[in-house]
Amino acid sequence: MLNISTITEHWFWLSIIVAVIVWYSTITIYVSIRGAFDIKQMFARLGRQSADSPNDTPSDENPEPLNRK
Repeated sequence: MLNISTITEHWFWLSIIVAVIVWYSTITIYVSIRGAFDIKQMFARLGRQSADSPNDTPSDENPEPLNRK
């Protein structure tokens, strides 16, 4: 079990551990929020591109022949 004397003897390492946990938590939250925002923008941009040119998608009616040798 953790007691007060252990904490006071190793205050430096305890502060390093707390700082690292805070730092990585902050970075994880920041990257998650920015990533979600970027994905939302990507889907919006893809939606606009597909709405502008609906005939650019390949059709199943006239598939390209396979070159088998």
